[in-house]
Amino acid sequence: LAGVASAWVRSSTEVPEQEQQATDSEHMSREFRLQVQEWKNVLIRGSQPEKLQKHLAAFNEEAATVAMMAADLAKNMDDRQAAALAAQFGKEHQALTDSYRGALAAFEAAQFDPHAGDELVRGMDRAPTQTLEALIKRAKDVADVAVIKKSDDARRTLVWSGLIALAAAVALVVSLAWWIRRSVI
Repeated sequence: LAGVASAWVRSSTEVPEQEQQATDSEHMSREFRLQVQEWKNVLIRGSQPEKLQKHLAAFNEEAATVAMMAADLAKNMDDRQAAALAAQFGKEHQALTDSYRGALAAFEAAQFDPHAGDELVRGMDRAPTQTLEALIKRAKDVADVAVIKKSDDARRTLVWSGLIALAAAVALVVSLAWWIRRSVI
């Protein structure tokens, strides 16, 4: 019975690591979109010094968060393809962030003309975005396989535990019948 309870608890409470990594990949995507949005805010609102500082700080914070998440996923994912995609995204993200920072200088030199800042980086977020989408898809596929395997393992443990419990019950009934018969005769 303990095996049945253990399998039930494991199947209903433990989340495979791959599922968390898929969730982390999606979270990283949201953070990356926020970083790109903050870059756009820098360009649109950057002519005002206080707004430039506010949005540039948010941009840098998001950039650091995304870089940390990409490095963590690349290091900790067991699936080689997913880990390679995370590492590739990390490199592309760093190059894009560096390009944004270079465009910032042009933006400031052009007296905060948004077109001057945008022209240098327009469309550069497409490659990292595609890599990130491929990472998310791969991470979800790996997570789905892990969940199915975990479910199958739990089901197998439940069946074996049930069979062992049934065999123990039959052995107990046979033993009791033998003991009672022996006592009566």
